[in-house]
Amino acid sequence: MVKKVLMITCIIIIIMSVLIAFNTSASFIQLPPLDELKKINPPISYISTEKDYRSLEYYYKYDIQNLNDLINYSNVVLEVKPLDDGVPVALSILRKSKVLKVLKGNYAKELVYIYEPSYFIHTRSYMCIQGYISMKKDKTYILFLQKIKIPENLKRSSLKDGYFLTNASFGKFKLGEKAVLSNFNDNKKIFFNDVYELPVLFKFQKDVDLYNKLLNELETQYDI
Repeated sequence: MVKKVLMITCIIIIIMSVLIAFNTSASFIQLPPLDELKKINPPISYISTEKDYRSLEYYYKYDIQNLNDLINYSNVVLEVKPLDDGVPVALSILRKSKVLKVLKGNYAKELVYIYEPSYFIHTRSYMCIQGYISMKKDKTYILFLQKIKIPENLKRSSLKDGYFLTNASFGKFKLGEKAVLSNFNDNKKIFFNDVYELPVLFKFQKDVDLYNKLLNELETQYDI
């Protein structure tokens, strides 16, 4: 009798565990594709400085005055073409990209995985960290990157080959696309479609000037 009761109890526990697991997984709603997000057009949440997001100081280099600073801080400089719209991973968007040219560093692989410093809080908001706007699929960009330090026994290749930008504001460039001063402020709400086509989103003229200076140096130094 006792064995029968224990068996029934175990079966009930297993069934409840399965139901809980199913309900929990169902509660995580997948992020809609980019086309759907553009239709929804969520508002922008702008994180402008390292003071707004303390952990950024661990990742990004802020003492950037010229192109040489940016190059010296970077492990690799790559010309890439994103092959997808990315997937949300750890408060970032992970982008699978094709390597078109290596401008600095030893990188021999055909693909590279970039953790972009922007992400969607489902459909409620688009987090724009220090002006960064996500890359467009099949467009060409030059990225200044740092290697993510991960355990050697990690099996997931996208994490093994993962890189993040040397600086969120000044780590991505599309040749010929200069920054412009945005006309929004903390009291004016803007939306994803308002900024989607911009190379970067800046509220201060000094950031616009530095970005365009770096872009000009990049185009001149690499003759591209």
